[in-house]
Amino acid sequence: MLGPKLRASVERMAVKTITVRVGGQSYRLVASASEEEVQHLASVVERKLSEIVAPGKPITAQTLLLVAMALAHELEEARGKADTTATRAQDAFGRLLQRVDAALTRAGPGEPSPSSQA
Repeated sequence: MLGPKLRASVERMAVKTITVRVGGQSYRLVASASEEEVQHLASVVERKLSEIVAPGKPITAQTLLLVAMALAHELEEARGKADTTATRAQDAFGRLLQRVDAALTRAGPGEPSPSSQA
């Protein structure tokens, strides 16, 4: 039984039933995302499925699990690359701030900065 707060929250969500087609099968999903977004995600799964399964081969639950694992692997690789990029950007920004601080310290209060002396 849902409490009143949870029930109100669930009722506010714009959930709808969306039918997608993956691997030759139709699936009805209940989602709060737009139909366009859900169909796009289904097409991503369908593309990955076509990379893994030869045409004409039956699609089994194990095949769909393999597709899910392949997509999860790609997601983890992308997250790792994003984390590496973020760390490199933070490091570069930190070095840049140190250089700016050093330049301002060398200039001293009331003195022109090195770039304004050109």
